[in-house]
Amino acid sequence: MAFLFRLLARLPLPLLHNIGALAGWLVYLGSPTYRHHLRENTALAGLRSARLAAIAEAGKSIIELPKIWLRPQDEVIERVVSVSGWELVEAAWREGRGILFLTPHLGCFEITAQYYAAQRPITVLYRPPKQAWLRPLVAQGRGANLRLAPADFSGVRLLMRALKQREAVGILPDQVPGQGEGVWAPFFDRPAYTMTLAVRLAEAGATVLLAYAERLAYGAGYRLHLSALSAPLAGTLAERAAQLNGELEMLIRERPEQYLWGYNRYKVPAGVPAPRGNDREERIFGRLLFALAGERRRVTLINLCLCFPEMPEGERYALARRHFEVFGRSFLERGLLWWASPARLRRLVRLEGLAHLDAVAGRPVILLVPHFVGLDIGGTRVMLEFDIVSIYANQKNLLFNAALLKGRSRFGGSTLLSRQEGTRKAIKAMRAGKPFYYLPDMDYGERDTIFVPFFGVPAATITGLSRLARISGAAVLPVITRMLPGGAGYVVEIGPPWGDFPGATIEGDTRRMNAFIEDQVRRMPEQYFWLHKRFKTRPPGEKSPY
Repeated sequence: MAFLFRLLARLPLPLLHNIGALAGWLVYLGSPTYRHHLRENTALAGLRSARLAAIAEAGKSIIELPKIWLRPQDEVIERVVSVSGWELVEAAWREGRGILFLTPHLGCFEITAQYYAAQRPITVLYRPPKQAWLRPLVAQGRGANLRLAPADFSGVRLLMRALKQREAVGILPDQVPGQGEGVWAPFFDRPAYTMTLAVRLAEAGATVLLAYAERLAYGAGYRLHLSALSAPLAGTLAERAAQLNGELEMLIRERPEQYLWGYNRYKVPAGVPAPRGNDREERIFGRLLFALAGERRRVTLINLCLCFPEMPEGERYALARRHFEVFGRSFLERGLLWWASPARLRRLVRLEGLAHLDAVAGRPVILLVPHFVGLDIGGTRVMLEFDIVSIYANQKNLLFNAALLKGRSRFGGSTLLSRQEGTRKAIKAMRAGKPFYYLPDMDYGERDTIFVPFFGVPAATITGLSRLARISGAAVLPVITRMLPGGAGYVVEIGPPWGDFPGATIEGDTRRMNAFIEDQVRRMPEQYFWLHKRFKTRPPGEKSPY
């Protein structure tokens, strides 16, 4: 076998990739277990369209290894034809910080550390292969600057030491860890036992970068992609692990066909209790709604088609189904608004960012609240700490409207106004010290609206945020409520006050608001309120998409 490896290392890369594609299909057809994992994992992720290409790409990822491991480093590095995001590495060097590279099983994950090692030392977490003949070949292919750390406690110490010395370390964060080394966290909306080492290493103050090497067609080489996290890791250990999995999901969606879907990512390691399905009933309720609420399902799919035209239809359908699941859960958990004690609400709903409110003490405040499914629970949690003023829309069902209003006004002396009462009372309450819990991202018709882009689509958007800030001199602070997986509760995050707001024009301010909301939606698209006809009001002469 060692001879075969050395022979493969001498073949041209295009030929290796052709052999790898054939090998990928042979393994897929010959292994029922592997075939099951690949089919199930791509289906759960809503990425069935990537399945056929992924079969061939998986084979390429194995057959290209001899060339990556056994050829001279200069020759290997020359295969990287372009790099994006290298300025992030250089910035870390200038700041004298270590670097934590997080590289999922995406593309040619072996070449990423090799590329960095050609410049500076890097320590990578490493599990020795079970085959004894393969171990010296692997070690031979690592190079002088690439140090191996065994996947045990001694290896973790080596990684920590490297970061303290302001060097780089690399790990594959999507491997299934052993007992006691992980937590259950959602990965493509399914509980996966997720290593905690990556998020613990991030606490060391190093620059955290996501990295993968895209495999180019026809053996043309590789394109290295480096990027920062979309937001700093925050929260409990489980929440940070879930956030990291979300970051990996976004990365994988860039090149889903090059991810190793045949890996048994969702297995339960020996000695680890299976994940609790304590939101199972809510998910079933959401799926029932998805099946029965035909009109709302149709509206949701139209919205997703308008906002994510680049997403394959199967992925949009899976996203719509996940949205109904979280919406169903949020609907059932509205009982917390009506009956939960303050102590229980504080335990289930964590509030972050109160210091940002302290920073604007003495000024009127507008809390910008996009329509995520947890916004009502977020509003109730906020009212446990301070009184607010908010405007609500009357529901068609009078009993439900009364129950909802009662739940929203259980605590403190908050002021709830109907839309028919206008904004004058809201401004008066703001000037009296009550922050305005403001939800401006629905289609409210033509009155006081302008058309500005939302996901690239002209959307009738009220200009109230800009106008109210101008009239009252209020500071604008965003408030995002995030539903946690597994029935674990919610997080309400109050962001820092916006600078340079209001700006030069009302239209510019409104565009800024929509762009901000769009960015937040991309971080957790299943939790945005897609059931609403957001694009119902159209510019003159344009038909409604509904």
